Amino acid sequence: VLARMAFVRTGTRQRIIAGERVGEGFFTASKRRFCPTCLVEDNQAASESHGMLVGRLAWQIEPIRVCDLHGQLLQGDDIQPFANRFLSLPELKSDMAQLEAMALAAEKREPTSLQNYIMNRIYGKSGPAWLDGQQLNLTSRACEMLGIVVIQGSGVDLKSVANEQWCEAGDIGYSFASRGKAGIYEGLTIVYDRHIHSGKSGGPQKAFGRLFQWLQYHRKDKSRGSIREVVREFILDHFPLEIGFNLFAEPVREVRVHTVTSLSRLTKIHPVSLRHAAEVAGLI
Repeated sequence: VLARMAFVRTGTRQRIIAGERVGEGFFTASKRRFCPTCLVEDNQAASESHGMLVGRLAWQIEPIRVCDLHGQLLQGDDIQPFANRFLSLPELKSDMAQLEAMALAAEKREPTSLQNYIMNRIYGKSGPAWLDGQQLNLTSRACEMLGIVVIQGSGVDLKSVANEQWCEAGDIGYSFASRGKAGIYEGLTIVYDRHIHSGKSGGPQKAFGRLFQWLQYHRKDKSRGSIREVVREFILDHFPLEIGFNLFAEPVREVRVHTVTSLSRLTKIHPVSLRHAAEVAGLI
């Protein structure tokens, strides 16, 4: 019972939680997060913990940012100083007056659909097939990365994204990813159309920014999950990448679409002549 309720190490950079295998990044290691209202209630003699402040499993999970009981954004204490990692919650949070003030000032927010999916899956409940078919940490991060470029733009600075913005990103991303490939294509189309309408030139990295970089540049031992193939297919359907181009660790084997410029470069026909010919043939 205890093992099911904890992150159990298994292999390099892997953990198991409630029977689910996840990567280390799925749980937060740099902050000890908490809901101040939960801790204020813990402090009551009649509480289930008999007055002891106790942590919750959900507070350790990186994509969980809202207390589902009180609808408040979780707070966090930095535990980067090595000594702080050996302190328990009562030692870090002994000032009840401060906790009560934090509880009153905490920002209200409903748990997101992504958060609900994560907790339901930990409790053994099934969800959308496309998400259930992957490791939990991969599905949750895919939702957040898709959502963040939809709502914040492809050039968003990920380090400056606030908790409430990640909540919104996870919610939006889940609304697309929960419908599998078709839903993800819908989200990608929003980002792609915005790039086209901006009038700016550039390939897939320019269009999808941080999402593209997250999928293209990472350590080989860090999987990105099934979203990698979906985004790859979308890019091949919309960008004239040259054969042999390394797209998400796999070379491009066929060119599916062309711009006038790319086809002109391939055929050595002047772009103006080529454009007129393509218009006459009804190709563009």
